[in-house]
Amino acid sequence: SVWYMPTARNTNANAAGRNTITVSIGILACAYQPNIMPVDAHSSPPSTRTTSERVNTPASAQNDNALSGAATNSIIAKAAVTWPSVTNEASISTSSHGVGGGPTQTEVLSTVVAQLEPIHATCMEEVNKNIDQIIQYMEIGARGFPGYDLFVSPEFGVQGMHPLERLKVVLTLDSPEVGRLKEACARLKVWGIFGVILKLEGHEAPGNCAIMINDEGEVVHQYCKMNPWIPTERHYPGWECPVTPGPKGSRIATIVCADGDYPEIWREAAYNGANVVVRITHYMNPWEEPWKLTNRCAAYCNQVYVVGANCYGMEHACAAFGNSMIVNPDGNIVTEAPMMVPYLLKADLYPGLVDKLHESSTTNTFLYSFRHRGAACKELGGHGETRNQYKAYTFGGDEK
Repeated sequence: SVWYMPTARNTNANAAGRNTITVSIGILACAYQPNIMPVDAHSSPPSTRTTSERVNTPASAQNDNALSGAATNSIIAKAAVTWPSVTNEASISTSSHGVGGGPTQTEVLSTVVAQLEPIHATCMEEVNKNIDQIIQYMEIGARGFPGYDLFVSPEFGVQGMHPLERLKVVLTLDSPEVGRLKEACARLKVWGIFGVILKLEGHEAPGNCAIMINDEGEVVHQYCKMNPWIPTERHYPGWECPVTPGPKGSRIATIVCADGDYPEIWREAAYNGANVVVRITHYMNPWEEPWKLTNRCAAYCNQVYVVGANCYGMEHACAAFGNSMIVNPDGNIVTEAPMMVPYLLKADLYPGLVDKLHESSTTNTFLYSFRHRGAACKELGGHGETRNQYKAYTFGGDEK
């Protein structure tokens, strides 16, 4: 099921496979089932792959300039499309949920998600082994899905989640370990989102952070987890949910793991202008179903893409289960990874269409309705109630 179907044509594609398409939006939701068939991993453009592929790195390639030198494992890679091929006409079914306006030009945000098992580090040597693994996944993504734009790795992907020794491996944005991630993004010409435990200025406790590095190797976004997991996560809570312009017309917000169990943070991200919300996690059993439920509900209720990158593997007290996923703004899962295996997901997203939906959809426009409750009521002049009358959004910290 695809969010809503355009008539699409390819208007610009450079050698790196980065496409711009023009779409005529006619409807909000319809059913579309792409043809699923095996394809050769090196014969099809990344935007048209719809099959799972096992990517094996030849031993002879492990010492070339493209590789990090990390041990190479067999990692499953799965590509999916949220749209028909940009070179073909799309199938359209009529719907009463109209989106107004004429043709909309949007760029294709090619997104790769890594599902990996980090070492729960007690020293910087183990942190660097984790970074070796992350860079290895970035490089495999570049080989399997050339020209991709955004790489996403899980919470605690850099330092792990050791219950006692985490303070020994706290980093800063100037640490050489973060420098390795900056170098990898610049070398591969991709944007990257990474989970890092960072020292916070003015606070003794570190922050559980998500950072985004652009394709020139610059840190352009930092988010500190606003809802550390009670009772075991002793990090300092964050204070804002920033939204940062990303590649291909995206406006990206990041949230971290337990954040996503609180509807307020999703709404805050969307309210601040995000069209893509990236949730990096170390989500664990027995909450497999809430993981899916919260991702899907948040995408639907806020009309944004949700990119969920989860770890997998056993640890000291539980198991993170994987099942990373990408969700359309209608709440349907575009593609997802299985549980407890190393995996790469890839999907093409269309941030410009999220913007168009927010601007001109005639029904189910939740962000507009949030600010204009009862806009269809004649007594309110077509503007609705614009005051915030929700107590949950106005408390000042004094309530017990």
